[in-house]
Amino acid sequence: MLSSIVKDGDQDQPRDFLYELLISVWLYDLGYTIDFDKETDVVATKGDIIVYGECKRIKSINGYEKNDRKACKQSGKIAVESDKTYRFVFIDVWNCISEQVKTFEYNNIISMVNCVNDNYKNCFFEFIKTTLETVSNEYKDVIDGFAFTYNCCLWLSNVLNILSR
Repeated sequence: MLSSIVKDGDQDQPRDFLYELLISVWLYDLGYTIDFDKETDVVATKGDIIVYGECKRIKSINGYEKNDRKACKQSGKIAVESDKTYRFVFIDVWNCISEQVKTFEYNNIISMVNCVNDNYKNCFFEFIKTTLETVSNEYKDVIDGFAFTYNCCLWLSNVLNILSR
């Protein structure tokens, strides 16, 4: 699994940049214009709404609090330009749940989604819930929200049959 290959402290900057691009594409698809020339990882504008995003990929559950606080401190440096300026922290948590989620042979999409969501809730969110609450309260003046994401390729058990046709 990836989490056993990528250890805390390893240089992983290309994947970090890809995560920033992923968040940017997601916001772009929602109709935002993307700007990378600011102090933060992603700046997205749509009309008079401005979203500043700090993007972090954590390699283990133990790295969550450190990265969360770092992102909040970075967001605190951004000047709020209007009441329609928002500062978000986007955190990729896939490495924290990947060991519990098999990457192949699901019978259907529903079982696949349920497996990933259950592991996210039980293996990650339950563990960090108190820390998230503490950090949220400490940085409530500089952060408007957190978005936890996880992305990976998962296979249905019948995909090989479909591809061989």
